[in-house]
Amino acid sequence: EEEAGGAGSVRRHALPDAGPIGVCLEYDPRELSLYPPTLVHTLAFRNRGPEAVSRFVCKAAVPKHMAVQISPPSLTDLPPDGETESTQTIRLSGVERGKALKVRLRVEYEL
Repeated sequence: EEEAGGAGSVRRHALPDAGPIGVCLEYDPRELSLYPPTLVHTLAFRNRGPEAVSRFVCKAAVPKHMAVQISPPSLTDLPPDGETESTQTIRLSGVERGKALKVRLRVEYEL
């Protein structure tokens, strides 16, 4: 599921849910810095479950030829309303144009 965002060509792509946590990736396909090749995306998370979530954090791993930096979550406690959103910015360096981008996300939280 992909939808165009409100600002320019920013896109929002729904990723598979992680338990009760809904995950979306926001990105601008035009924003690939060439030197060094770097992408910056925003991950958005919502609690779609019936219980509040606390100590929420998302971690990322990439292949050895790449580097990843991920910001702390904007919120670590998510109510079960499905509306409140926590965001994290992910910066991927060493991206090779034309090759598949592999990123593993690990979502941690307590119910």
